[in-house]
Amino acid sequence: MTYRFSRVTGFAALLTGVPLPLSAQARPAESRPRLVVVVVVDQMRADYLNRFAGFFNGGLAKMWRDGTVFTTATHDHSGTATAPGHATIATGAFPSRNGIVSNQWYDRAEGRSVYSVEDSGASILGRPADPGRSPRRLLTDALGDWLKQARPQSHVISVATKDRAAILMGGRRPDAAYWYNADDGRYQTSSYYAKQYRPWVDSFNLAKPADRRLAEGWSLLRDPEVYFASREDSVPWEGDGVHVTFPHRLDVASTGSLSASHTELEYTPFADELTLDFARAAVINEALGADTIPDLLWVSCSSGDYVGHRYGPLSQEVEDYYLRLDGYLGDFFAFLDQRVGGGRWAVVLTGDHGAMPLPEELARRGFPARRLLGREASQAFAGVESALSAELGIGLPIFVGYAEGLLLHTSAASAKGISAAQLERAAAAKLRTLPFIADVYTADELSSGSTPAGRQYFDQFRHSFRAGRSPDLMVRYAPYLLFTGSNSEQGTSHGTVYAWDAHVPLVFLGAGMPAGRRTEPVRTIDIAPTLARLLGIHPTGEIDGRVLTSEK
Repeated sequence: MTYRFSRVTGFAALLTGVPLPLSAQARPAESRPRLVVVVVVDQMRADYLNRFAGFFNGGLAKMWRDGTVFTTATHDHSGTATAPGHATIATGAFPSRNGIVSNQWYDRAEGRSVYSVEDSGASILGRPADPGRSPRRLLTDALGDWLKQARPQSHVISVATKDRAAILMGGRRPDAAYWYNADDGRYQTSSYYAKQYRPWVDSFNLAKPADRRLAEGWSLLRDPEVYFASREDSVPWEGDGVHVTFPHRLDVASTGSLSASHTELEYTPFADELTLDFARAAVINEALGADTIPDLLWVSCSSGDYVGHRYGPLSQEVEDYYLRLDGYLGDFFAFLDQRVGGGRWAVVLTGDHGAMPLPEELARRGFPARRLLGREASQAFAGVESALSAELGIGLPIFVGYAEGLLLHTSAASAKGISAAQLERAAAAKLRTLPFIADVYTADELSSGSTPAGRQYFDQFRHSFRAGRSPDLMVRYAPYLLFTGSNSEQGTSHGTVYAWDAHVPLVFLGAGMPAGRRTEPVRTIDIAPTLARLLGIHPTGEIDGRVLTSEK
């Protein structure tokens, strides 16, 4: 059945589970939103919405006040990173199905590590020497593909600072996907999408909008007392050892080159201001929402991730980022009201993952948190590998790589009559003895289709596992332990199954949307099918999500 929604009752019926009367279902296509916008804020933790709510007065305030807020929305997969997060939101499918298991992975078919959106068959328009980019490694269709198949005249456009965010949100057949190039401060795309830039894109880039914020730098937006919700401006564990206190300078005299300034812009709110300006230009020049044929616009605010990695969730920089984003979104929503028309557009806000506070910050507050440096992990894994080699009577090396998991050399074990599954079990048992590892999940058991009793988080790891792309051993590190694979003693990261990484905001806002809080558990795989129902279309393949209703 194809569902149609009026501007007055459509969202309300969708999200409350109230059946639409036949008269509502029979309403013409112009009753649907003309434009659906999905805003994904990279590294947005769920608590940011209510933690800073008293200071918001723009777009985030409007969503918090007027939208349907799902307070218990999570990513239900283990690899909480940018590429799988965006792909999951866009496809309604777990990484195990859509194939985007991480930002990069070791691909057994190719025998090398690959980047999630790399494509040697494509080239960057205007920069042919740069590595090509496309969604060719995405294995399932996304919401935009469903829309284009149902209504070929619909427009689907995706915009972000990061290439992997823009590309994976857009799906496999969007009209366009654009992302920021830190070398020159321009927005670019690849030959996968077009043979040349649209004139409006050239005009936008020729105006050099990335340069307008460089001279003034980044200072606090509000009075100092507003930032009492955050810790002091500088602690030894944040930043890069240079950019640690306000004001943050962006001018060439400070960075050393214009390219370095354009890169440093990514670590400020201004890159996302620029992305939203580019999105606004796309709405105008591509006539998004201009007629009754619905269009889809994806926007990923990637700077939230850069700022969060460098300074941590409790920093004044993160708070200032969200205060500014609140204003940017307020201006963008007002623009949509003016351009598309009040009641004719809808927006969804969510995050691709969260982040852990700086472990040293947690430790000084009494949590059993610590930072695991790469050299410490290397020594521990080497000890396990040597013990395993002696126990099984096989030579080294056995392990290859360690971060989200471990690959295994199986040839020596196989020569001894030890199967791959036996080697996995033996290695997993040894690894579980390390104090910083909570559990290890083997490829054999993740492929079995059943959940062992008492194995916490097993399903989340299975949702991230895809044979040929995932490690032989998937590792769950101990809670409150930050392991980034480097020897850096500053900043923070994400990638775990724990709430600080998996719990993200989810807010639907649009005409007829009932304002209020919904406390039942929902998952990010539910976003795409819910929007598909709103648009009156169906997924074109198997998905893992469901349409959100009041049924629990």
